[in-house]
Amino acid sequence: MNPPAGRDVFAKIYEPKLKTGMQKVVVDEVKALKSAIDKGLLLRPIYLEQVPWDIKRFIRPTQWGYSSDVVKATSVEVGIDVNIEQPILAQFTEDYIGIYSKRYISSHLGQLNSMDNMEDVKERLDQWLETTATKRSRDESVRQNQAVFQCAVFSVGYSTTWRLRGKSSCPYCRSLAGKRIWKGGEFIPKMGEIIPTDPDKPPMKVYVALHHCPAHLGCDCFLSAP
Repeated sequence: MNPPAGRDVFAKIYEPKLKTGMQKVVVDEVKALKSAIDKGLLLRPIYLEQVPWDIKRFIRPTQWGYSSDVVKATSVEVGIDVNIEQPILAQFTEDYIGIYSKRYISSHLGQLNSMDNMEDVKERLDQWLETTATKRSRDESVRQNQAVFQCAVFSVGYSTTWRLRGKSSCPYCRSLAGKRIWKGGEFIPKMGEIIPTDPDKPPMKVYVALHHCPAHLGCDCFLSAP
């Protein structure tokens, strides 16, 4: 199975756009956190209002455009007109943005809560400025691509199959290769495990149900229909 050329083109177009928006979110976030630390204020309130708002204003417009273009590429890929009603695509995209926001906040709050020394916290914030936007834009360019593709093909009654890009895929992804699900299905259930093809590797715990790629950070797998 060849990789989806059309969707890959849009992934390359939108990854730098996502990175630009994500960098703006991180810059504002780090600035607010450092200010709160210097003033002896709690950090959590920043994640209740500012960060969700910044995600909506800096990333949301790009995610909307990406969803629309992935649907267009999906129609070409599967050979039929995947005409998702606008309200359905709109709701799906808004739900996706909400999930992304929760995932982002959970990750960053979890890192901060694991540290007791404020100097360590400030060092981590500086690391975020250097790496977060690059890592997350790469991950989201894959994640949203697959999520929207799956929504589109499910809307016309198709199933989706997990595919690898080549021999370099990890043993966890290899164990998922060829697995097929329909609407309402999941590749791995919540709190389940991915059993790798390499017996020397430990199972990978899955804390939320895995409905589509990526299986992990850096995963470049893709879905096909069927």
